[in-house]
Amino acid sequence: MLCTGAQWGVIATLYQGVELYLYVYKADAAMQDQIIKAVSDFERRLESEEYYPALSPAEAVQMHPGQEEPIEIEADSDLQQKIEQLAHLRTELKAYEALVADLQLDIMNAMGEANVCNAERYRVTWPVRRVKAKPAQVKEVPAVEEHWARAKTLKLEEL
Repeated sequence: MLCTGAQWGVIATLYQGVELYLYVYKADAAMQDQIIKAVSDFERRLESEEYYPALSPAEAVQMHPGQEEPIEIEADSDLQQKIEQLAHLRTELKAYEALVADLQLDIMNAMGEANVCNAERYRVTWPVRRVKAKPAQVKEVPAVEEHWARAKTLKLEEL
């Protein structure tokens, strides 16, 4: 509707392949303004080669593959706060993981040979899985050329 100047549009869908549903929409100036802003921003980014920020660590690795020589920066207050929060959460996570391991071990020792334990709201199952016999295999690992690649996680050291 934005490109053609139409005041209304129709979207037709086949529900379960047999029922035709028609959805009629009126032109929405606010939505068209958002579309215009998004397209303008996209075109500006194409011309200036300013990419959108990464949405995942794997995407960040692809966008910033790294160099052989390290480059250092100083963190501003916002980045400093995020680094401190990351350090705190990693410490908490390690503590919780250790607590989970201890509790799991206590429950396993209490269950002994039992496979199932009923505890009011919870049912704990300690499954036994069958591992089928497999013949020995020799696996060929292909050669890899030397290259530089960033890790997908950050190393955090306290100074």
